[in-house]
Amino acid sequence: MHAITAIYSYGFYLFDEHYQIIEFAWMKLGHSTLNNMAWEYQSMSRPTLQPWIAIVVFKMMGMSDPFKMTFVLRLFTSVLGFASLIPFCLLSMQWIKNEFLQKVFPFLLATLPIIAFVHARFSSEGFGCIFLLWGICFLLISNTLDIKNKPIRLYFYLLLAAASFAIAFVCRIQMALAFPGIFVWAYFIDKLQFKKIVIIGVAMLLVVLLFAILDRLYYGIWVNSLWLYFKINFIEGKANTFGRLPFFFYFTELIRNMGFVWGWLFILTMLIGWIRKPLNIFTLAFVPYFIFHCFFGHKEIRFLFPMVCTIPLFIVLAFDRIKNFNFNTLPKGAKIAGWLMFIFYIFSDIVWISDTCFSPARIEFYAYKYLDKYRNKQMTLISLYNEEWPYGPDDHMNMDFYKQRNLITKYHKPDETQLRQIADTSKTPVYLYSTSNEVTPPLVLLNSGVPYNLEYKSLPNWVLTIKSWHIIDLQPVVLVYRVGGKSI
Repeated sequence: MHAITAIYSYGFYLFDEHYQIIEFAWMKLGHSTLNNMAWEYQSMSRPTLQPWIAIVVFKMMGMSDPFKMTFVLRLFTSVLGFASLIPFCLLSMQWIKNEFLQKVFPFLLATLPIIAFVHARFSSEGFGCIFLLWGICFLLISNTLDIKNKPIRLYFYLLLAAASFAIAFVCRIQMALAFPGIFVWAYFIDKLQFKKIVIIGVAMLLVVLLFAILDRLYYGIWVNSLWLYFKINFIEGKANTFGRLPFFFYFTELIRNMGFVWGWLFILTMLIGWIRKPLNIFTLAFVPYFIFHCFFGHKEIRFLFPMVCTIPLFIVLAFDRIKNFNFNTLPKGAKIAGWLMFIFYIFSDIVWISDTCFSPARIEFYAYKYLDKYRNKQMTLISLYNEEWPYGPDDHMNMDFYKQRNLITKYHKPDETQLRQIADTSKTPVYLYSTSNEVTPPLVLLNSGVPYNLEYKSLPNWVLTIKSWHIIDLQPVVLVYRVGGKSI
């Protein structure tokens, strides 16, 4: 599933993933302009570890095809993420006593598409998720009997944990919210000597200082980008200017995204798992992280991405008190109910996978990817996409990285008269893309009287039918029309 997601989940999920990493790298390589950069660029408040990784990849790829270059980045993070699940799964078995649930846990890790989706994101949340999990796994490995009595190997894994925590922190400063719980577990539960915790902390600091050199090379001056990020967003309140949402936003949003049945099931089992295992290292790490984000005004679902790998763990821990559970000994009615739930899970999971792993991260990339085959041709592009871009002086900002070099003009949401004028006067073929829950031409196109032809739709009819059942919140269908008489 990770490989599939790396291939098909092209584009970016939210703007930060692109404008604060990819466009940063593209700017350093001399292919973007200051007008197209996010505010973090001029304020120098964005750590540059990930942009530097992107720069290396882009140079290796020859800086030609943006979709191929970002595929390499997604594959890189997907491999790192998938690899982290192996020690996580093996180490977590020590907390799962029920033999049946020991089989359920790796099954959920392998089949929940949100995990593969997060691991495919070359974003601060994606990197934070992966390296925080690696850090906890290295810390747990250092606690095993084979390692505890071998000082060299013990310190080796402690230093690996420190480096992983530092990378997670540099990429996403909010990862620091998980560190107090981790160190409380290490000192009071694991009984790790205080001097070894100090060694981890010092090693983390040294790694963070090392990454400051990358910021110096990128910005041209010595700058504390982590402090500036914290100061601007939290002390000066910049983050809250992007909108404030109520305390229960994450609960309602999870239900909306996962569907009513699985949304409630995941939320309840997570809460029960936290309550039943209050001293588990993942509980101590992520409960403070979750509570902070519930109270903090500005909320986005991506802020919870670092927690997704623990969802399967706390689901099984919620049911783990049933130590002698055996499916074969259940009454006939309970067996039938169990099989129906399993079939429902597989069916909804297939739909969820098709919508998450086989689809671009943002729906407008259906159109960009389709039209990219005309990269060497001239065209005029019209967008009827409703969502406004949050950066720049107008309602959208150019993506120089993905922009086709021969794209003449991009119009955003014209009315019928403007659309007719564009089609009549354009010297190049005109393409229009829109989003809808049904395969119906947009009203502005119908009312304009301009001839058109549907060239592409992003979802097959059977997916649209399932979407109408509201089992899970699926992406709208993207439609690409050729408008007017000119063709490529």
